[in-house]
Amino acid sequence: APTAARKTYEFASFQYDVERSPFDNTVWTYGTDYAVGFFILLVALSVPCHGQFAITGWKSRGLLSFYTLSVLFGGLAHQFYLTLESRNTLLFRVHWTICVGLVAAASGFMGATASELLGSDRSRGSKVLTPFMNRELPLVPDSFWFGFAVCVTATVIAGGASNQDPACDLFIVGITQFPSSFYIMAIFWSTKFKVKTYMRVLGCISFVLNAPLLPLYPVLVQYTDWSLGTINALLHCWLLVAWSMQGLTLRHFGNAALANRALKVE
Repeated sequence: APTAARKTYEFASFQYDVERSPFDNTVWTYGTDYAVGFFILLVALSVPCHGQFAITGWKSRGLLSFYTLSVLFGGLAHQFYLTLESRNTLLFRVHWTICVGLVAAASGFMGATASELLGSDRSRGSKVLTPFMNRELPLVPDSFWFGFAVCVTATVIAGGASNQDPACDLFIVGITQFPSSFYIMAIFWSTKFKVKTYMRVLGCISFVLNAPLLPLYPVLVQYTDWSLGTINALLHCWLLVAWSMQGLTLRHFGNAALANRALKVE
């Protein structure tokens, strides 16, 4: 829906216009933000961080914790910045940059977690091939993921992802998770860990489940009579499902590793 997209994704660079900058301040938005953060925090704490899965577990928790902090800052922004004048301040820019920047930086944790999983599998002598191709998956170093996350976050800080509708910033930045998402999906599907097939499938689905939100948001905004709070509540529930599936998949890998099943070569 290109017409809806053009009307919704309008570049702002943190200079908001009264006629083009919607920002919902109802409990439907900030309440569901807080709820998502609470449940994702519980999922993060359930991921094991000891034994053979210690490093991978902490990186996994880092990913989920960044999600939690992002929706927490998002909820606070929706609850307390009630006017356009308050959103055209340096304080809001810093606040919203933290919210969006955490999503940008989360891609670094995502990629680093994937690299750690691949490294653990290789340490057991397995040769991990790319899906549908007879080539070995490359082990991407953490330094690359750190540098990638820094570059994307710097773009956010500079206002490169800022839209008249601040919620759009999150969907734009979500695109930058493409490399780390598909890398971890390839590892979920290709490693020799003794993990149930359905968990591999759920893991792959979970890391692309948020992709439809980029085109869906402008369609809901422009072509339905739903309130912005209702739309935000729906999308937050969608985020909860996707992020929970990511966390539970990582938890499953961790528990299997600690039970000395996942790190054995089939």
